Amino acid sequence: MSLTRFDFARRNAGFGLISTLVTVVLGFVSRSIFIAELGAAYLGVNTLMLNVVGVLSFAELGIGSAMSYSLYKPVAEGDAPLVRALSDFYKKAYRVIALIVTIVGLALLPFIPNLANEAGDLGDLRVYYTLYLLANVMSYFAVYKTGLATAEQRTYLVTNIRTVASVVLQVAQIVSLLIWGDFLIYLVVMVLARAAEQLFLNVYLSRRYRNYLQPPDAPLRQEQLEPIKRNVKALIWHKLGDVAVNQTDSIIIAAFVNVTVLGFIANYNLIINTASMLLLVIMNAAIGSFGNAIATAAPKDVYRNYKTYRFAAFWIYGMATAGMYALITPLITLWLGPDMVIPQEVALLILLNFYLLGQRATVNTVKSAAGIWDADKYLPLIQAIVNLGLSIILVQAVGLVGVFIGTLAQGLLATIVRPLIVYPRVFGSPAREYFIDGAKYLLVLVVAAVSSALAVDAWLGPITLGSMLLAILCVGLWINLIFALVFGRRPEFTELVRRLSPRKR
Repeated sequence: MSLTRFDFARRNAGFGLISTLVTVVLGFVSRSIFIAELGAAYLGVNTLMLNVVGVLSFAELGIGSAMSYSLYKPVAEGDAPLVRALSDFYKKAYRVIALIVTIVGLALLPFIPNLANEAGDLGDLRVYYTLYLLANVMSYFAVYKTGLATAEQRTYLVTNIRTVASVVLQVAQIVSLLIWGDFLIYLVVMVLARAAEQLFLNVYLSRRYRNYLQPPDAPLRQEQLEPIKRNVKALIWHKLGDVAVNQTDSIIIAAFVNVTVLGFIANYNLIINTASMLLLVIMNAAIGSFGNAIATAAPKDVYRNYKTYRFAAFWIYGMATAGMYALITPLITLWLGPDMVIPQEVALLILLNFYLLGQRATVNTVKSAAGIWDADKYLPLIQAIVNLGLSIILVQAVGLVGVFIGTLAQGLLATIVRPLIVYPRVFGSPAREYFIDGAKYLLVLVVAAVSSALAVDAWLGPITLGSMLLAILCVGLWINLIFALVFGRRPEFTELVRRLSPRKR
């Protein structure tokens, strides 16, 4: 029996969710042991280093997105000569990227200690940074092969390998913390595990896609290179904006507030990013299917699928946002103690940005699958200016909350502008319906979140594991009840239920 696009999306999502759940459980165990053995200050250093190395990902220039887009059609058509030529081109490109990241990364080495305000006696930050840099550079050598799995709508193949690698890594790091309690050894374990993961990934994908990874019959012709160059030129701006938005908040907090507060924020982000990872697995699982559909299907069919997809995104992101608004601070208190709690207004801003990210995810999926990068190439630069400008100014005026006001402002900007660009080009229609639905979704979300928070404040009482589990169950049921009562008659709800039913799909 042949698999449909929805089958591939559901399979990718299923394996992705299993992978994320396994990683999440170990992540919480690892984080608890990390804080107990090393403290919040080292956690702040860990977060800072990850974000500094993340800034270096700008050197990738968005080639990964261009790669996936250029591979959809030839893979779907079985055009092996063109796939080989594209794979060879991307292999060489990523080798150059790895070299650039290494050189630029080492050039930043002398400045690393200046980024951690009130770091105290935490060891040599330059040594820690070097190990993070090494682990990051390794990741570039198999990327061009994983792009083939994405184009084939089989991202679960890579997901499964990375799940096993993540389990091995986190178990090894937990053991190292319990035996030695040393941050340096913790990082050495990370580097060794990353090397083993990349080695296995390379070998497995080389065997599976041996036909596509053979030396090309001929290099790409100029007319084949032109769309790639055009897309990469546009994606440079997107990559710059992505780095400036997603990798700089932690650096600003570490430099202008202090590195220990960054550790507190990291605990909230672990919970929020866990939810984000689970939900983005579902969102990203559909990218390959949308790419295939846009290349082969009529716009009206793509739009019908998209409306159901967006409704599902609202439901799961809305439920997660409202639930965390009510429960995240009690959960942190239960897990790590009241000393690890951040101001409620900061948590609210982080959650609002999380919700906007979820609303943009659906538009971004279609945008990426359709290869629309040139039309809004300057938007990420504007987002970066708004984020960095407001965050740096406001953190000095109002403290920690100012950083997240800047982040929320840039997210709101993208949430408004991007549908105006994508809807006419992909669906041939204005974005009016997007904003009308968005306003309805937000209004219902506010009702669900506020009512849930009031109920938790009134009835939770002493925070115990039992009361927390009961609160999570009750809040989840309440939010879903509100959503179902308001949106149960929408065609998207009916279609979503039909698709999720194995017998009627």
